[in-house]
Amino acid sequence: MALPPPQIVADLFVRGTSRKYGEKASEELLNALARVNALWLKHHGGPKLYKSGLVYRRERGSETWQAIPAALRSKMVDCDDAAAYRAGELLHQGEQAKVVIYRTGKRAYHAVVRRADGRIEDPSKILVQMERGQR
Repeated sequence: MALPPPQIVADLFVRGTSRKYGEKASEELLNALARVNALWLKHHGGPKLYKSGLVYRRERGSETWQAIPAALRSKMVDCDDAAAYRAGELLHQGEQAKVVIYRTGKRAYHAVVRRADGRIEDPSKILVQMERGQR
């Protein structure tokens, strides 16, 4: 019998928790997802993010962070899914990349990848450019 997909419920930005805690916990969880994605690629292979056909769509409402197989089934990713996919891909290739988040508004955040050499790569921006034929 197959197990149902696990769900992690993490109330990171609720009343009574500090913003710093929510930000740091979010990065930790997204980097754990990136490591899970690297493990998936090691055991199953799969398309590189920019060859996957996935499109960027901003998520509305609650946040769902997708591992690679779920992203490929849905055919869409938001910034955190794309950053965890790309960081996982780079980890699988041996690069020490990580997901980082930064504030874009009072209660809004954006996830990107910090490459081993310190450069910031924005996978969702690249996916949007590809969709528009700009890359």
